[in-house]
Amino acid sequence: MTGLAAAWPRNTLSSSSLVRCLAGLGLGAGAGSAPAAHPQPTLAARLGQWLDWTDAIALSAALTADADPGSAEAVPAAPALEFDAAAACARVRRELTQAVMADGVFAADPPDRRRVSGVTPPDSPAETGFAPYRRRYLAHQRAMDDRIGALRLDVRAALSLRTPALRRLAALDAALDAALRPRERHLLSRVPALLERHHARLHPTQSVAEELATFCRDAQAVLLAELDFRLQATAGLVEALSPGTQRQP
Repeated sequence: MTGLAAAWPRNTLSSSSLVRCLAGLGLGAGAGSAPAAHPQPTLAARLGQWLDWTDAIALSAALTADADPGSAEAVPAAPALEFDAAAACARVRRELTQAVMADGVFAADPPDRRRVSGVTPPDSPAETGFAPYRRRYLAHQRAMDDRIGALRLDVRAALSLRTPALRRLAALDAALDAALRPRERHLLSRVPALLERHHARLHPTQSVAEELATFCRDAQAVLLAELDFRLQATAGLVEALSPGTQRQP
């Protein structure tokens, strides 16, 4: 299986916490390898491989959309003024992080985590196989997809009620999300398979207790890195909504 570091555009994602985390576990395409001898393709060139002509039309429309002819500034509606995007983003991050850390299946210290989560971890990966870990990882991925997807829609709606420039940003984000989400979901769906390789590699080299602690710690790190990656686009929209950003020309 080709590593995620090779599948995603290198210009933007080779420095992401998810790619670094996978590479640190020896699961990325570039793990342990020397720097590339030849220049890497630009972001635009790599992104172009992901988009078809219908995506290009949607992106062009978002980029060239005219501002409202009546005003250079839009008047925010009451709901937009009441919605605190930064607080909402922080809350989603905190709650999803807590869900990962409280999950007893990925607990490196089972007795404490059982009391928190009510989920009993497997006695040993060697006894149960990878199946319990795959199920829980996929459950966390679904939760991230649902919560972050809803948050991104809310932030996009808040942007659309602000200035014409922010409305264009919201439209551009919607077009990019529609174009790239299927590819992103496909690539992220491969993370559990990478962890399964890591799980199998750990088994013959460590005691049961050491194996369980190491694997659970690594799996939690990958989950949190994936959470950080999934939130990047929404965090960028939240930053665009901040007053300091809006005052910039």
